[in-house]
Amino acid sequence: MKSSAKTAKAAATRDSILGAARDLFREQGFEPTTMRAIAAKAGVALGSAYYYFKTKDELVLAFYARTQQGADEENERIVHRTDDFRTRLDALLTFKFRQMRQDRGFVSILAKSAADPDNPLSPFSPQTRPIRMAAIKLIEDVISGSNIKVHEDLRPCLAKFLWLYQMGLMFFWIQDRSANQRVTAKVKDMSLSLIGGMLQMTTLPLMNTMNDTLVDLLNNINATLVDQT
Repeated sequence: MKSSAKTAKAAATRDSILGAARDLFREQGFEPTTMRAIAAKAGVALGSAYYYFKTKDELVLAFYARTQQGADEENERIVHRTDDFRTRLDALLTFKFRQMRQDRGFVSILAKSAADPDNPLSPFSPQTRPIRMAAIKLIEDVISGSNIKVHEDLRPCLAKFLWLYQMGLMFFWIQDRSANQRVTAKVKDMSLSLIGGMLQMTTLPLMNTMNDTLVDLLNNINATLVDQT
């Protein structure tokens, strides 16, 4: 009983620190926010803040993990509603944009760190690999059991390719200053139609040689960007 209460209290303290960091990152940005300020806002000692999160980077990674958990739960509902691949992927992407709308500052950290291969917050870094693999698993679930038509040789690398596509859309969304990011929504719709058509074309016999090149290309990209350990 005491152990259970202690665990619950630790979880509540951790959530409080993460919530305080999220608020401060929103209000004043990542760089100006200090661990001391986060601890003060959470109402805990500075040592306690460092006990749960050794650095601000760990707070950002915890935020990414929490949003991923929310996406996992939503995706279960999506894949049970329909087997249409386009509808499934569109619903997942739309949810992710809605989920992070209030946290553009957080997501901007991801964008700024992406260009630095040594930054632990880069979406392509070894440190973010568990979150990256979980996001790719979501897309794998979208593909599995859907009505997608694609050449069998492309199928094993498709989820990773679509994750890279998703990341490209998110970087575009960060830069989009249109009302409610309506330009991003338009780009998403147009690109989904294009991707669906291109994937279906890979099933044509005359595309076999091009498919071999495409598989080789995607495997090289995945080995460099996605499969970091």
